[in-house]
Amino acid sequence: SMTMYQAGQEFKMPRLDVSTEPLPSVDEIMALRDTESQKAAYEALGTYMATGSIAIVQSGIEGAFTLYVSGSDRMREDSNFGKFGSSRSALNGNQAWTKGFGRFEQLHGDRLEQAIQGHPATLLSDWREFYDSIRVLSDGELNGIKVYILKLQHGELPPVTVYVDAENGNMLISQGVLLVRGGIGIPVESLFEDYREIQGLRIPHRTISSNESSGRTIVQYESIETNIEVDESIFTLTPPEEE
Repeated sequence: SMTMYQAGQEFKMPRLDVSTEPLPSVDEIMALRDTESQKAAYEALGTYMATGSIAIVQSGIEGAFTLYVSGSDRMREDSNFGKFGSSRSALNGNQAWTKGFGRFEQLHGDRLEQAIQGHPATLLSDWREFYDSIRVLSDGELNGIKVYILKLQHGELPPVTVYVDAENGNMLISQGVLLVRGGIGIPVESLFEDYREIQGLRIPHRTISSNESSGRTIVQYESIETNIEVDESIFTLTPPEEE
């Protein structure tokens, strides 16, 4: 307890007997997320293709995207915004590229590492395989849902804070810093909604990302086709003059 004396008055502040539940361990969080079966279900998808819509709300721009994902280290995303242009990005092992709106770039350093961490397997599979450090920070409530709050760290990259549904382990929010050209970091918050099961794997079909630079971007999955065959060359982008 504590007693405060101020302006000739005495304020007694008794100690409260508050019992709190101990926080779960990282392994218990992984068990809550049903990590082992989710990892097996992810691997059973093989190479898959997702299509859907993308909207940059503040700019009033809408478009469509196609996403190809293979394993845990290859992906390709193509977005088409009609008269406003298009963009592409690809990851193939330890190489990554972006192309769009008049600029082609191969990523290096921390931006390459962040692109590797941005692979869908990082969200859907076993976090322990992608992060060097995982800490359970606290519990809390989010829109009436009990959540656990964790900090994920990989190397020297900015840490990611995630909010996990305490009932089923679904990740509801991630907060981190997006590294962009020029060494600038932009704080980004992403909401993951509309979870559906695809061959036993829980996949969020809507992601709402927000940052001060471009506002809200809403990505909505409309279809997912699994175990498809693709030409491996699609996971590599080349400069325009070499195409």
